[in-house]
Amino acid sequence: MRGRFAFREVSWGPSVVALLVPQRRPFVLLDRVMGVVDAPVPALRGARHISANEPVFDGHFPQVDVWPGALTLEGVAQAAGALASVVALSETMEDLGAELDHVELGATLGRGWDAEREAAFRARLAGQRRPLALAGGARLKFASPVFPGCRLDYEVWLERRMGELVSFGFEASVDGRLVVEGSLSASSDLR
Repeated sequence: MRGRFAFREVSWGPSVVALLVPQRRPFVLLDRVMGVVDAPVPALRGARHISANEPVFDGHFPQVDVWPGALTLEGVAQAAGALASVVALSETMEDLGAELDHVELGATLGRGWDAEREAAFRARLAGQRRPLALAGGARLKFASPVFPGCRLDYEVWLERRMGELVSFGFEASVDGRLVVEGSLSASSDLR
């Protein structure tokens, strides 16, 4: 990544990701959210660990395991969806970050976790999720392939809002090496 944002470091794993995106296993392509920025430009940094045991490697490509670019874009879209959820929920919950940290604390059996607090937060979330509907990608530039055994890092940021249409810029990289960059457009009730 090119270091364009000063991220607030977070460590939100699968339990928190499940609150932010509608996808479920085996099609969740965002393992962890590692950083967020609220202003002036909302942004999110996340990651997906690519295992050699992924079923897709059985046929893509024979004798050379290459992670499909379409799955990289889906992971980016899920990171954009997580960002859209964080932005939308932050507008109604000023304590969102602390509550998501608390959910992660419970998921990792952390000391100080309170089941009642998490249940109350989940009740506040009910009916507030605003998943994105991906409309398309533009200016996509694939720079290098992704192989098993690496961590695919996503960085997405809000470029512009036009009513219900939202545009996100993104970069995906492995070990600081650019894999793909571009922008995604989506439909959302993000305002």
